[in-house]
Amino acid sequence: MFDCRRKCLRIALLAGVLGTLGATRSAHANTNQCLPSPATVPGLSGAPEWQDFNADGFWRPELDDPRWAGGPLQYLSSLPIGGHVGTENQVAMRAVTVGKILYLSIQAEADDNGPSSQDLVYVAFSQGELAGAYALSIDLRSAGTVINPPANPAAGVVVPADNPLPTQVAPAAITYYHADNARTDPAHLTIEPVWGGENDGMPSWLKAARWDRPVLGSPRWAITLQIDLSAAGLNIAGPTNLFVAANVHTSTGDVIVGNATPKVGTDVDKLDVTPIPKRTDLWPLYDEPGTACTGGITVDPADVGVWTGSPGVNGSGTLTNQVCTGSGCAATENTFRVTVRHVPNNGGIDPWDIRVRLRLAGWDTQAAHEDDAPWSDVATTPTGTQIVTSIFTNDFTAANGWYWAPPVDAGDGTSSIAVDYKCTKGGAAFCPQLADMSNPHQAVSVELAVPSGMWTISKAAAYRDLDFTTASGGAGAGGAPSGGAPNGGAPSGGAPNGGAPSRGAPNGGAPNGGAPNGAGGAANAGSDAGEPSVGGTQSLGGASSGAAGSPAAGVSGAQGGVGNAAAGTSAALGVAGNATAGGPAAPASKDKGGSCGCRLAESRSSKLGDLAVLCALGIALRRRRRRSAHLATKARRIFSRSFSKCGTAPDPASPLIRIKLDDLRGFGQYH
Repeated sequence: MFDCRRKCLRIALLAGVLGTLGATRSAHANTNQCLPSPATVPGLSGAPEWQDFNADGFWRPELDDPRWAGGPLQYLSSLPIGGHVGTENQVAMRAVTVGKILYLSIQAEADDNGPSSQDLVYVAFSQGELAGAYALSIDLRSAGTVINPPANPAAGVVVPADNPLPTQVAPAAITYYHADNARTDPAHLTIEPVWGGENDGMPSWLKAARWDRPVLGSPRWAITLQIDLSAAGLNIAGPTNLFVAANVHTSTGDVIVGNATPKVGTDVDKLDVTPIPKRTDLWPLYDEPGTACTGGITVDPADVGVWTGSPGVNGSGTLTNQVCTGSGCAATENTFRVTVRHVPNNGGIDPWDIRVRLRLAGWDTQAAHEDDAPWSDVATTPTGTQIVTSIFTNDFTAANGWYWAPPVDAGDGTSSIAVDYKCTKGGAAFCPQLADMSNPHQAVSVELAVPSGMWTISKAAAYRDLDFTTASGGAGAGGAPSGGAPNGGAPSGGAPNGGAPSRGAPNGGAPNGGAPNGAGGAANAGSDAGEPSVGGTQSLGGASSGAAGSPAAGVSGAQGGVGNAAAGTSAALGVAGNATAGGPAAPASKDKGGSCGCRLAESRSSKLGDLAVLCALGIALRRRRRRSAHLATKARRIFSRSFSKCGTAPDPASPLIRIKLDDLRGFGQYH
């Protein structure tokens, strides 16, 4: 019992130390957040298009459009001051931009009443370098026009669409405001911005859709927005403050959350009857829309594939682009591996701090209709958006196919982490299987998420071309992608047949879209020592003979396979990595509370739990800085991780847990 109390006390002290030191995160290279580009997959590029924005006859009225994966799912985790009956993952948002066009998806993960006029979303943004700002209030009433999918383009080809279909937001559900000057003059802090009166209806720079999903699972409802910030629309230039919030009306009361602290009740520092703070300096600041995201966690095509080694182990295997299905395979339960890079070391990295969602294209033999691919999930438990939304980790087990390899230190303050998923074939001959197995040339897409929000993701999505083969000697690592381009096994990065994606990628072919990379498997002397190898890519094949691999960290040098030069220049054989001079083994992960954390979750040590909360809240209030969000996030991780060690997730509605999570969350950002 004494040891348990010492552990719980360390939880409290950790919260205090984190706040006192104000530890910075190397994933945050600048003070602004960024608005990423949409994900690109073969056949689909540009923005998620739930209605025909560009009059080309193609759109997908599907909330889970693969292109949204470019914008990491993040929770609106700030509560009004004083706490509220929300939960950690009540409402989430995604944001992507194509040039100066902003796309937002705001999703209520749970609402026992369903969408109604009493559910609202709020969006406000500054006019870039100008002092003006706009604010929107949109309720979830029905009565909008149904958005039907386009006609199926061919026999057997179905355009993916939600059921029920989305509707356009009814103009009567929209109220918007404008201020010529929504900034506060530092020399005159008592002078508040003056907002104009409310305007009703759909402004010309906005398109909006309402999604009601009673049978599709999480999220329960959503609003998607297209906001034109370009010269043809609002003509906004420069960094932009962006506030997003939601009011979810449930049977037990209204839940109000935002990406910064919402204003409610009698608080005069709010915009009209909304929870939007009237001053733009209270809204998070984002880089200018259209600016590339840098300085965060990344995933790249060369770090995605099928792993031939043991799942959860860094060495002893290679990454290929073949899914083996026949008697000639060493294994027919294939393991997918994704290596996530630039994960900050400070604050500790624990299993499942980062999530990976994998989806297979599911093309049939009609290559002209790749844009209608279903992109189905590989994993079954958890599956879909539950992989990237749940704050609990109980389902991420080997029994469910999930493996977390030990982090590999990159020597720059960050680590690389390999996340594996091994499918289970059950009574089938192999796995994974597709609904239509007529086309062996497929692709896998990857989406990253950090449910705690403690790190920034600068590149959240990637894809790689795959081949379903009957034997290990097929077109795998070191072989050509489906288009025949001699990339030496590396994914094409563009369309699978070497051309531009069928929806017209802006660069007319996308990176490596059929262009010969030449040396398949040639070693690169600059390869990072000890990083997981990808046999057959130009710069990989293990660390070069001049750069030692680090077997102690779980990574051994491996030899790249020979590329297929049938469509281009000759391919070279990768040089084997030197796995004899590795550094010391990485330390084992540290105890984060163990059974003590379980007892704390059961309120056996509630006073010490209160101490942790008070320590975190006191410092957050005292410092009143944006970086206190890291403190609140870290403390929430401790509580959530303690819950998961108990074997079952606690009831988020229980009084103790709700108070702990809500109080920590309510002071995490922007006071």
